[in-house]
Amino acid sequence: MILFYTDLHIGKHTLFDEPTDSGYGLRLDNIIECAKWIADQIREHKPKLVINGGDTINAIDRAVSITADVMSAVGKCIGEINDACLDVGSNHIVMLGNHDKFNESGDISAIDIFEYFNDILVIKEPEVIEFMGYNLVFLPHMKDYKEADSWFESYEGKDVIAFSHLDVVGVSLNSNYSLEEGIDVDCGMSVYNGHIHMHGRKGSVLNVGSPMQHRYAESSEKHGVILIKDDLSEVFIKNDVSPNLYKINDLKALKSLSDNSYVWFEYDPREKSLSEVKKKTKRFRKVYLTELKVPIKMESRVEVEGKSEVEIFRSYMKDVCDTELDKGELIKQGCEIINKYIE
Repeated sequence: MILFYTDLHIGKHTLFDEPTDSGYGLRLDNIIECAKWIADQIREHKPKLVINGGDTINAIDRAVSITADVMSAVGKCIGEINDACLDVGSNHIVMLGNHDKFNESGDISAIDIFEYFNDILVIKEPEVIEFMGYNLVFLPHMKDYKEADSWFESYEGKDVIAFSHLDVVGVSLNSNYSLEEGIDVDCGMSVYNGHIHMHGRKGSVLNVGSPMQHRYAESSEKHGVILIKDDLSEVFIKNDVSPNLYKINDLKALKSLSDNSYVWFEYDPREKSLSEVKKKTKRFRKVYLTELKVPIKMESRVEVEGKSEVEIFRSYMKDVCDTELDKGELIKQGCEIINKYIE
């Protein structure tokens, strides 16, 4: 039996974060909680092999430093999972994901630290390992989809199971964006893929999904791990411990949400009072309330073809502002706001 988990994304970049008693902050607390849940599944189901499908650490953005608390959380998370592997005699493999990389080649990556653990096998290049009568094909993150497809073609029709961290054509990364490029979805073998946070099948590729929800745009509530039995049947284990994330502005829609949710609710003060909204949302695990911004109706609009948003805004202000207003200061403040959101 094989247990496959992927995309822990250990790091602090998220909307839902705040200080906590642990010192890690809410985001890291949630990831540590998720890792403990994965460890519990390993102890319960006792797989022979545990595979981490990549994106263990959020290291891809150099602007976001990997601080001491993040590295401590990495140790806690992988330590919890690896201890569970040792308890039940499982082998533990960690694959390279795109968010683990320091450079495009992956020569330097955040998961290099696991190479110094005797109990963890780190895979950063395509590799084939024989396991219980099957060839396990490992395809860590790569941008050359033709190379990935050639690996599938080489082993088509054989007793093969593939594990990857790759883009898949036509699959949604979240509720706002679908991939236009990626691997062939009908590659003639069972493929268990990381990278895609939303659980779902496309052809012969099963996107297992992240074990917890990282962004509210990842609307699927089906987050967890997959068990692959010796007869290749699959069992999906849903994570009911980690919170679901929602951005919402409809009170009626709250009825369908579980208590174990973090809810960012935008309310319209013209329709509902803050006290009423608090009463309706108090059952949730975490709530952020913000006032819905009512759009201002503009009496006229200036469209300047080929110009930036800032230039269009500046032209608009010059055309419609009352001459008694400080146009210079208004333009300056407006341009700063626009630049903040288009950079």
